[in-house]
Amino acid sequence: EIEDEDRVSHRASLAKVSGFTGLSALHRLHRLYKFDFIQDLVFDAMHNLPLNVVSKHLHRLVESRTFNAKELDSRLQAIPWPSEMKQGHVPVKASKRLG
Repeated sequence: EIEDEDRVSHRASLAKVSGFTGLSALHRLHRLYKFDFIQDLVFDAMHNLPLNVVSKHLHRLVESRTFNAKELDSRLQAIPWPSEMKQGHVPVKASKRLG
C-alpha cells in the first residue's frame, strides 16, 4: 500500500504508523537487473565493525597470557609515526592501559 502511494504527505503518515517506509532501492534493482545484494554487494568490513572490537580482543589476549603488553610497547615505539600521528594519536604505554 505504501509503495503505491504517490502523495508524499500521506506516504509519510503511513510510514509513521507502520514504521515501514517502503522497499529498499536494492530490492528494486533485483527486479530490474537481478541484482542480489548478498552476492553482488561488497561489504566493507572496516566500516561495519562494532565499536571496541580491538580493545576487547586485546584485553582477552592479555588475560589469556598469550600476549606481552611490554613487547607491544617496544614495537609501537619502533614505528616511524608521521608527525600528524605524533600529535596525540599514537598509542602510548599499552602495558599501562592493558595491565
